[in-house]
Amino acid sequence: AGGTLADRSGELPAGLEPLTTKPLLAVENGPKGIDLKLEAELAEMSEADAADFREGASALEEVVRRLSDELGLISFFTAGEKETRAWSLRRGRTALEAAETIHTDIARGFIRAEVIRWEDLVEAGSHAEAARRGLQRLEGKTYVVEDGDVLNIRFNV
Repeated sequence: AGGTLADRSGELPAGLEPLTTKPLLAVENGPKGIDLKLEAELAEMSEADAADFREGASALEEVVRRLSDELGLISFFTAGEKETRAWSLRRGRTALEAAETIHTDIARGFIRAEVIRWEDLVEAGSHAEAARRGLQRLEGKTYVVEDGDVLNIRFNV
């Protein structure tokens, strides 16, 4: 029974993983970290004005991105006529697991997933146009969802 604690943490009952195996992210205030004073001032401005002062993502966006990376999370999307929504999923998970994230009934009745990259969907303007251009593809339960995928999950319960 060798190996490190991190290697063996999967042998422990769910919910009892030691804190020492949890990811850690340090957020620093200052020139090499996040300038909280500047961020507070930018928060008082309109988004357009604040964007002129920033050299990229906001501090909040950067912290969320770093946390997602450290936790091994990706974002996938569902887009319908009334709502577009982002969902988080652990990297390496399947279309079936993504369906379960949305609703267990969808996973139970999973048939297939229509998949398109979000950039391709935006460029095409609609699912119908994306399909016409051949940008959308059909995937099964074992498809590994990628960061930025837009999923339309077909199911029957």
